[in-house]
Amino acid sequence: MKTSFNREIAMDFLICLGRMITLRREVDGIPFREAAFTVAEAGNEHGFEHAVKEANKDLIVLAFKPGKERRGPANIAVYETYDGKVKTWPRCSVWVLSREGPALIVPKGADFGFAYHDAALCRVLEIPLDHRADRIKMARKILSLMPQIMACDPNPYVRVH
Repeated sequence: MKTSFNREIAMDFLICLGRMITLRREVDGIPFREAAFTVAEAGNEHGFEHAVKEANKDLIVLAFKPGKERRGPANIAVYETYDGKVKTWPRCSVWVLSREGPALIVPKGADFGFAYHDAALCRVLEIPLDHRADRIKMARKILSLMPQIMACDPNPYVRVH
């Protein structure tokens, strides 16, 4: 028997991740592209290139294992439009510099991350690569707590310690 996908829980994580990666300051010199978020069952987060090109927007896809949505996304895929082409980052993780932030979506093996600002995806360059696994683990822990915190606090990320 196949476990059904709980879209409501997945959407809570999508909202929380959006808040975590939203920059609270202006960033100069980084190209901004309008972006959208969506959720999918794990394994179905691939193949959005055509839709991204048609919409002319970047896309962040949070993938969840059905029945295990409360654990948070199993994967994050980012589709970035640049110079009319779609670049796919199929294996990404949420990453934080510290418990207070900032949070980014970091492609596997990359030395940059993605943040969200003014409804657009932007690259944040030259992120520290030291302790990468620990910073991803910390970010996943923060993200896993966000839906419960969000229920009590309309802007939860600023108070997570």
